[in-house]
Amino acid sequence: MGTDESNSLPRPRAKILMLHGNGQSGGYFHSKTRRIRDGLHQAFTTSISGKERPYFPEGLEFLYPDAPLPLPDNSSVEDSANHDDNFQSLLTLYDNYDARSSSRVWGYGDPASDELVGLELTFRYLLGIMRTEGPFIGVMGFSTGACLAAVLAGLLERKDGCDFQDEGLKTQHPQLQFAICFSGFKLTHPKFKSVYPSQISTPILHLAGIYDFWIPSSETNTLAETCANGKMIYFEGAHYVPRGEDAVTTVVNFIKESLNWDDEPAHMDDWVDI
Repeated sequence: MGTDESNSLPRPRAKILMLHGNGQSGGYFHSKTRRIRDGLHQAFTTSISGKERPYFPEGLEFLYPDAPLPLPDNSSVEDSANHDDNFQSLLTLYDNYDARSSSRVWGYGDPASDELVGLELTFRYLLGIMRTEGPFIGVMGFSTGACLAAVLAGLLERKDGCDFQDEGLKTQHPQLQFAICFSGFKLTHPKFKSVYPSQISTPILHLAGIYDFWIPSSETNTLAETCANGKMIYFEGAHYVPRGEDAVTTVVNFIKESLNWDDEPAHMDDWVDI
């Protein structure tokens, strides 16, 4: 009798895409999410009693790409918006800049209100990562990374893609099973209207600090209102990724719910906000 060689091949790890904030880097976000990674590894890749099969026995892999655009020396993200750069000049800056710089941005400008110049490149860049490094089961992001995480979740729900700046954004990547957004917000400039479906159906957990003055929780709530299966959580903190035990547990439980972990999953309405 012949054997099915595919059964003997190692199965790929489940992958989660991790998107840092503007002016940060993949390495920086990696250091700030260590406790969340540890909690997810413990919950999904180990057997508590030694008998049951872990949800992801092959393990979890977290991919932390750097944003494609450099942050110019001695300039803040907001300062970059004061230069009358067009998209082509930004590409020239990217080509000529030292790519080893640790500070990277997804676009230039105030992401919460301005048009955020350079997102055309960022969208192509992220879809390329999903095509070459995927598939991913979910995405997690902070600040501008959280904003983009929600955009990606909505985009993957639309098989026909969408038109943005005369560019067709389309991918064959399957729909994500969840998204985790820390201090996220919705792009409000009219040019970005096409990147959002009327409602995002992917389960998305939104976490906002009640003392966050950089991205006020009201802006995170505006994003949450576009998510049909979203959950809004407020924590006692500011503009950072919460790393306390309650926050880690909330993230783990939300992902369990999204993956239909239990036969009778807990209702999100029964959860206690952190």
